[in-house]
Amino acid sequence: MATQEAGWVWQCNIPTYEKMWEIVRIHPGIKCSELATAVGCSKSTAWRRLPKLEMSNLLLYEDCGRLFAYEQGEYMISSSRILYHAAGFPEMPGNLEGACCICGMHGVGREFAEWDRPGFTGRDFLSDGTIICHACQFSFGEQSESLTMVVEKWWSTDAEAIAANPDRVAKWQKKHKTTALPMSEDINVTQKWNGWCIPQKMRNYTHIVKDGMWYPLNKGQKGEMKLLLLGDAGRLPELAVISETGQKHLVFRAKTNPLGQEAGWILFEEQLLWISQSHLAMSVAVIEKLLRLGFSKTEIETGDYAQHRIAPVFAAWWEQEAKAVCLRGTESWELSIFLSQRE
Repeated sequence: MATQEAGWVWQCNIPTYEKMWEIVRIHPGIKCSELATAVGCSKSTAWRRLPKLEMSNLLLYEDCGRLFAYEQGEYMISSSRILYHAAGFPEMPGNLEGACCICGMHGVGREFAEWDRPGFTGRDFLSDGTIICHACQFSFGEQSESLTMVVEKWWSTDAEAIAANPDRVAKWQKKHKTTALPMSEDINVTQKWNGWCIPQKMRNYTHIVKDGMWYPLNKGQKGEMKLLLLGDAGRLPELAVISETGQKHLVFRAKTNPLGQEAGWILFEEQLLWISQSHLAMSVAVIEKLLRLGFSKTEIETGDYAQHRIAPVFAAWWEQEAKAVCLRGTESWELSIFLSQRE
């Protein structure tokens, strides 16, 4: 058997396998038990059939207990690489070829030992390899030029930088008890990349790639996150890395989704979730209705409501809470709480 990223690849050319492949192709992410039911056999029989390999153009890929189908010539792409492609292949150091220690894929980059840092906490994810490829370097960027440009934290002149940061200017003026305008360096704006900027860190952002476009979003942009995740029915993003704290490198922990899926992988902080769009949308809708009734996210998440809040809106609360009881504790619940907004 051949290994590709985290799972096993099975090749098959017997009609029974073709039927399996067609079902998985139509229902990506199906569990083996569900596939066995669909083809009319036991789960153990299905598992015995899958590894009986013969060369073919049809491939079945198992990842975390779920099955995916693709044809020869299609390929699974790492999360960091799909992000790097969407960002337009920014220039990164190193021209060594080899296997990347982070994503496990063959690429070009620099020696991993040269890049390695004491604060790196993802050693349990490391693959056999000698380099860190350009894509993975990009995803770990602590001063990312591309990110800084995309989120508009770069300005061509000192005056533009001052005008774009009124909060920082006001804080400096208050501290120094003056109405004079500060210099850009006084408000921690750096002269870099042929202009003035506040260099941005990749780990501070949520990263979503949809239709080949990269959307880096901060925690205040939950409306945009919901639109990208739920706005197109049956079209989950190719990559969804949702950062709750904005303090951890997460991209390398994520999994990618083929185009045109209603259900797929979403990384929420360090939780890798298999999410159905319809289920997530239903959870968010229920939570937002409860928020608009005046309840807090903590109350909704736990089901422990302050009684004085229930009495004035009892009928409306009961209608939504009856749904929340069934949703609370499901895989998408914490993510739904995070995404939901009162307004």
